[in-house]
Amino acid sequence: MNEKKNFFKETIKPIIVLVVICLLSSGLLGITNAVTAPIIKENELAAALKDRQDLLPEATGFTEIHYDGDHRVKSIHADDNGSGYIIVVEAGGYGGTVTTTAAIASDGSVISIRVGADTETKGLGSKVALESFTDNFIGHSLNDPAVSIISGATYSSKAVIESVVLALEVFDAVKGVN
Repeated sequence: MNEKKNFFKETIKPIIVLVVICLLSSGLLGITNAVTAPIIKENELAAALKDRQDLLPEATGFTEIHYDGDHRVKSIHADDNGSGYIIVVEAGGYGGTVTTTAAIASDGSVISIRVGADTETKGLGSKVALESFTDNFIGHSLNDPAVSIISGATYSSKAVIESVVLALEVFDAVKGVN
């Protein structure tokens, strides 16, 4: 009888305690997620809107445009007053995915771009996020996408160039659609 008591005390009881702790922890994590998920989503939407407005300051508001084309195109937003579009495109760089957000004027020229090069080599590939590189795109359109490539960072710079050219092609396909 004493062996059964020890078995319960040493084996079964700790399992029950661990299961109860896991259930309570899971429940608390679920509640926390339910409370914070809408707040996180709202903050992400506000940050994305701020980014779009920073890149296209004349914009009064944005309407998202549905696009079923190239899977590298992550989002397209048209300015409600017709001043331009914000197009987010991803391409493969040296260290991973490079995200390029392009502001394109209604005439098809690049107003500004922002590059997320966090995955690229620091001090080399990451230079594609600097204004000294991104400013090369300003004023260019699909007909003249000539830009300079950073020496030694061909994967990173090609990813940005590819993304901007794709954004310009997408603009050409969706312009006027709202």
